[in-house]
Amino acid sequence: MSAIRAVRWCCLSQWLTDTRLYRKVSEALLRAQARRRLARIDAAPVNRCQVVALLGMLKQARGTRFGHEHDFRRISSVADYQRLVPLSTPQSLWETYWQPALPEPALATWPEAATQLARVQDADDPMHVPVSPSLGRAHWKALRTALALVSSQSPRHLAGDILFLGPAGSRVDAMLASGAAPLLSSRIRLGREGRAREVGPIPDEIDPVQAVLRSTPTPDVSCILADRERFGRMLYSLRWQTGTRHVREVWPQLSAVVLTDRCPPEGKTVGFALDVDGVEVRQACAPLEGPLALEDRRHDGLRMLGDLDTFYEFIPREELEKTSPARHTLADVEPGQDYAVAFTSPAGLWSCVTGVQVTFEKREPWMLRQIRQETVALRRPSRQQVESEPIPQLDSRPRRVDTPARRPGTIFRNAWSKLVDRG
Repeated sequence: MSAIRAVRWCCLSQWLTDTRLYRKVSEALLRAQARRRLARIDAAPVNRCQVVALLGMLKQARGTRFGHEHDFRRISSVADYQRLVPLSTPQSLWETYWQPALPEPALATWPEAATQLARVQDADDPMHVPVSPSLGRAHWKALRTALALVSSQSPRHLAGDILFLGPAGSRVDAMLASGAAPLLSSRIRLGREGRAREVGPIPDEIDPVQAVLRSTPTPDVSCILADRERFGRMLYSLRWQTGTRHVREVWPQLSAVVLTDRCPPEGKTVGFALDVDGVEVRQACAPLEGPLALEDRRHDGLRMLGDLDTFYEFIPREELEKTSPARHTLADVEPGQDYAVAFTSPAGLWSCVTGVQVTFEKREPWMLRQIRQETVALRRPSRQQVESEPIPQLDSRPRRVDTPARRPGTIFRNAWSKLVDRG
């Protein structure tokens, strides 16, 4: 009986979300949320947002193997984090933490069981990145911000459905789409027929583009959020199979396309198989390991935001060969300097350098001039250097309220001794 009730409720909710009244009400609410979101990103202090994002991830992952080994419980600032957590790469995390933890690879670095490994092909060195529900929420926070920036020019972008094609293929689309807010998830359509909550994995023998073609006759799509490569392959297949010339012959209500890319190309050229004239095209730099920048036409460029639930560190390009390179935050970057980006994102990536390099145009707001992908090989300190480095004293490390202190001269801690050093 419970299964029958669940099916009935699913049918009822689907019928409700397709009604005209629900569409109008949800459209008005989405517009209000978009205006509030724009006001928030313009007023929020970026540095404070970055610290809050980092401390929140540290608190959530303190019980993992990575959190125990790097003493997450004692980290209370960015300086503590950079001292206790060294720079890493996806390859090093895979060999040390993810591969030994199979079939739940990310549990060693992030405490969410429902995590999938996605292979990033557009990087110079193909790598695996865990995709967790928390990472999906971070990506959809960025995509919701992109929709807010688009809707500020024309509200009709939120009038219809949203077609979503993620950066890692159809198997990961449902995981990323699950991070959308409930009000927005009812409008999301993936690369198959059905809504985001009804979509299952696509078999390996089915081409993702062919799966997209099954849902393309839907005329109610008003906005497309798509990876550039997948969107281009989809338009090429549409022109080859149907003979259409313009994208609005497939989606008459389409008004905006947000193209997510690891490294957005410079310039305004699009170069797709179908004509997109009359459709507003926006850029977004959203690598799978974490969202990075969105096109904000109010400032004429790609803008970095600090509240996308991802913590960024910037290593000067000339210091990548050093054993202990400088690690800057958004507050320390300088325009015109080339930096390699280290991601700390809610998927088990901790100060992870993935080859994304940026150059800033200006600060406040933080605008990017160039984004590129290059192979990065971090230099590890030798054993003699590690042994020669002084070990930090216990008193110099930050203490938290929930961390017991110790009496001077003793080698153990207990719950009664933590009040001794409070004064």
